[in-house]
Amino acid sequence: MQSGPNREKQERTKKKLRDAFMTLYKKNPIEKITVRQVSELAGVTRSTFYAYYDSVYAVLEAIEDELQEGLGTYFEQYSGGILERAALKPYDSSVKWFEYCHEHREYLLILLGPSGDPSFEYKLRKRLKVDINRMMDEDGMLNDNLRKYVVEYVVGATLSLMYFWLENDDSLSAEEIAVVANLIRNTKIVLQKMRKK
Repeated sequence: MQSGPNREKQERTKKKLRDAFMTLYKKNPIEKITVRQVSELAGVTRSTFYAYYDSVYAVLEAIEDELQEGLGTYFEQYSGGILERAALKPYDSSVKWFEYCHEHREYLLILLGPSGDPSFEYKLRKRLKVDINRMMDEDGMLNDNLRKYVVEYVVGATLSLMYFWLENDDSLSAEEIAVVANLIRNTKIVLQKMRKK
């Protein structure tokens, strides 16, 4: 693995290619984007493009894979019981998840937006369902037929909340948004009441 100035130059070139691709993808379906357009916008030659990616589809896949991996990392750090300990004090991993989203705001708004990639959202929802279910297990929530509906709601609400926050780019911090998401997920009491009926 290379290090030092050469590695940094490669990373800068990859970022230029990805940024150029996403600028084009924001306005065009992927079928209309060419390697030539991406290369020209990035200020590199086509041969430089091919040194990193074999197609525009490979650029999109690399961006999505990196985001999926980054978004999944923070929920893996979760340790149970946070809801009962302090619903208004979100776990640090949840705050970091929203910070990661904000750091990658431009890409996420494009990929999850009306002209984005539906498969990216599908994979993200699928990943979040696993993570939210595991978090609920660690919080001691009963895993019955009712819970799958709660998980679906929490996942949808979390993604909608994240997208709305990024789209409006208002003054709320990542910690404040994490508190709202925590309250959405804090359905244990409601579920207990429903089961008693």
